[in-house]
Amino acid sequence: MSLISGPVYLFDKADTLDRVVKEDLEPLAAMYIDFIARMNRLPDAFFKFKVTGLSLGLLLILFSPLAVASFVYGRRWQQRAGATGNSMKTT
Repeated sequence: MSLISGPVYLFDKADTLDRVVKEDLEPLAAMYIDFIARMNRLPDAFFKFKVTGLSLGLLLILFSPLAVASFVYGRRWQQRAGATGNSMKTT
């Protein structure tokens, strides 16, 4: 996703110049220029993601029980759905 361009669904054949709100173009362009200028003043450290052993350990501690629970309860749900004839099926 680009923060500078508009959403992809806007770029189609129905998107014509007569639909552009011309009064909003200048303030919107000024906002983007200001946004980019402010981002350029931040140190590079703000934009770097550094994975350390501590962060990996915390992720494992936090998400391992969730992964195990999801696996166990997912299997139980599949077994129950199979035993009851899978009431989720549409006919």
